[in-house]
Amino acid sequence: MRDALPGGKSLSYIPVDLSEGMLYMAASECDYRVAFGILGDFEDSFPFVRRTIEQRVFSNPKACLFTLLGNTFGNLDKGQASLLERLSLMMRAQDRLLLDVAVKGPKWSLTADPGGDVAGLLKSQPRRTWIANGIRRMLGESPPEGSGLRKWVKIETRSFNDAAGGGQSSLEVLGSHAFDLMITRDTKDLRLLRVCRFEWEPLGKFISNFFDVVGCERDVDVTDDGMVRSGAFLLSSRKAHSR
Repeated sequence: MRDALPGGKSLSYIPVDLSEGMLYMAASECDYRVAFGILGDFEDSFPFVRRTIEQRVFSNPKACLFTLLGNTFGNLDKGQASLLERLSLMMRAQDRLLLDVAVKGPKWSLTADPGGDVAGLLKSQPRRTWIANGIRRMLGESPPEGSGLRKWVKIETRSFNDAAGGGQSSLEVLGSHAFDLMITRDTKDLRLLRVCRFEWEPLGKFISNFFDVVGCERDVDVTDDGMVRSGAFLLSSRKAHSR
């Protein structure tokens, strides 16, 4: 990230998150100066996020590096196309977007992917806490601790053959698969988390509809079992250059 923009250690970091706890953690553990944080959903509250950045950040002509890390790009409610379009319209010619994505590895298979393993997901205490907090936020109820949480969640698998809404159109374009962590309560199923596995080449072509690719790396990291690769794109806004 330091290499992507001039400035080195003088860079400032502005975290954006819908969780106050995660926002505080991001700010407190960051090595850079934190000017301020934005509490909000960058999809549903994008106009607010954009207005704040334009008023408090773009007044400085220095370049900004926007980041979507941890495969956040694969956990969107409104689809990948919507967010890329909004970001490309907001960014200036000197800005860059660093995009981290989970790509199908050389040994990937739908049945063996750990994203579909509920029991494995719940083995981690931080993940159980995150899921419980999500349930409280979405339902206003307090789920049981420990193994009792298993009755509240399930995982549904999506594929590019699905024609349903909620971002599935983007999955179809990218030839990807997704694991949706669903909260199951009474007759309601609410999606708490989506974990996508992208196809590298179709993904690159899809992204190039919105951005110019400054650089990319498919094998930033690979899981020990060869199931999932971590890839990255460094992007500049094509629309900004044409304005």
